[in-house]
Amino acid sequence: MQILNKCKNNCKPMKILSFGEIVWDVYGEKSTLGGAPLNLAIHAAMNGADVSLVSAVGDDALGDAAIECAKSYGVGVKYISRIEGVETAKCTVSDDENGLPAYKLADVAAFDRICEPDTDKYTDVIAFGTLALRYENNRRVIDRMLDGIPHGEVFCDINLREPFYSEETVKYCLSKATIIKVSDGELDTVFGYHSANVVERKAAAEQLCGIYKNIRLFLITLGSDGSLCFDVQSGNWYTCGAEKTDVVSTVGAGDSFSAAFLVRLHGGCSVLACLEYAAHIGAMVCACDAAFSKDMMAVLR
Repeated sequence: MQILNKCKNNCKPMKILSFGEIVWDVYGEKSTLGGAPLNLAIHAAMNGADVSLVSAVGDDALGDAAIECAKSYGVGVKYISRIEGVETAKCTVSDDENGLPAYKLADVAAFDRICEPDTDKYTDVIAFGTLALRYENNRRVIDRMLDGIPHGEVFCDINLREPFYSEETVKYCLSKATIIKVSDGELDTVFGYHSANVVERKAAAEQLCGIYKNIRLFLITLGSDGSLCFDVQSGNWYTCGAEKTDVVSTVGAGDSFSAAFLVRLHGGCSVLACLEYAAHIGAMVCACDAAFSKDMMAVLR
């Protein structure tokens, strides 16, 4: 438990707006609530953040259940819209040949019609990802949020889900974020939109930060090999190994990693300490069959 308490006395309450999809993941006969922004919101709340989810659900039973679940973890739900005539999103999940989750999502879902939150209160982090930007409505909404809501960091998790991303949306995310997170497997695609040259991962990240001057931290997750972070201001790279665990499922592990990193960073912890804590939380999620649970909340609190 030592790592759980590391930096804890230095942490200050933080406010997060997590923008994007609410999705029910369907595994055969089993359905579980997910979506990267919701997972991040729940894990941030479990780590003590004041977090609200900016999303949309259908006027249906799955929408009701999603809102009640988020509330039960302490996530603010007043910016979750109800959309008539469109279902709450469902995504079929299966494991690919490498044991990683593969996703099949409907072309149209309630989260494609997110409404702009009615707030002008300061938030420490506005977080979003690529999937929710697959249609123009949400791109307009996040644009207005970034222009109209006073904020500190802008965190973007680049999740490339075929066929729901494009060069345009990836470049948009890079142009807006102060903190970028991308997996090692996705970095080639992201860098390929900017250069035909093949370079190693650190050089690719540094070149992207040279193009997008707004980025101050560039996170690269490496799966079982851990993670890297480039601090643009200092020019330093930080490396953290993965915490060994018996992996049950990787679903939600990246989102828990993001939430843990952001909360500790806001609390004044060093980048390396943030990576170490995030690795610990990610490993805890990998050892479970759910992206979040009340058992995890008991451990974190």
